[in-house]
Amino acid sequence: MLKLNNQKIRYLPIRPNHIDDGRIACPHCRRRIVPYVYFEYGVAVHSSCRLCGGTVQVFREAKKHMTLLGLLFRVLLFFVFLFLMVAYHG
Repeated sequence: MLKLNNQKIRYLPIRPNHIDDGRIACPHCRRRIVPYVYFEYGVAVHSSCRLCGGTVQVFREAKKHMTLLGLLFRVLLFFVFLFLMVAYHG
């Protein structure tokens, strides 16, 4: 309580129009949502709206080509698999 000219004034805190609950406005449907985050190999790729399915934010572009190291690793796994199959059934 504050006093001004011997009158008691009740202090009320100013409240915002909405509570900050962590939701955002979807850029497609404009509804307040908690976006769904898609992960690929443990890394966030993009987020989307649960209601309309629109993309909210892209965190990183998905790789569309195989790197040389990835190709070598897959070829090595293939030959190890072939060796184990021949050794087992041999």
